[in-house]
Amino acid sequence: MKDFNLMLWLKIFVLLGGGFLVYKVFFKGGLLKNDKQTEEIKKEKESNIIVIKNKIDSDSLTIGDAQAEQISGLLLTAMDKIGTDEKAIFNALEGLSKEDFALVYTKFGTVSYADGGTPSRIMNLLGAATPLTLTEWFNRELSKKDYNKLKSLYEGIIKF
Repeated sequence: MKDFNLMLWLKIFVLLGGGFLVYKVFFKGGLLKNDKQTEEIKKEKESNIIVIKNKIDSDSLTIGDAQAEQISGLLLTAMDKIGTDEKAIFNALEGLSKEDFALVYTKFGTVSYADGGTPSRIMNLLGAATPLTLTEWFNRELSKKDYNKLKSLYEGIIKF
């Protein structure tokens, strides 16, 4: 009887997971999405990032390009998996000024994001990922409390 219940639950899990994947891929813009539209969105976001980069007062920076690149990589690693490592996010951002954060934001650029906790690398192959900026990733990955904490620290130079 236990084997029967286990198999039943396994089948239900597989059906729900498969159904969710089909929904995301076919009905939420996956394999059938308009690549031209996605590219336009990405270009618009990247042009906004360039505007922000031009606003950064380089004399106020306490980190360089290489460190900002490293921090943006740490942030992506903390979010691009099943489950978000909030502690790693706050550790990576610890001590950054608004100007430093703006530099990290520009280095992050736009990175493909997949809803549902699936790593974006997998969903990107299926065409089901959306290009998002760092603050958009935060909005999707963090609790409202944590998101508002970051917003209060860094809002001004970047729109949250």
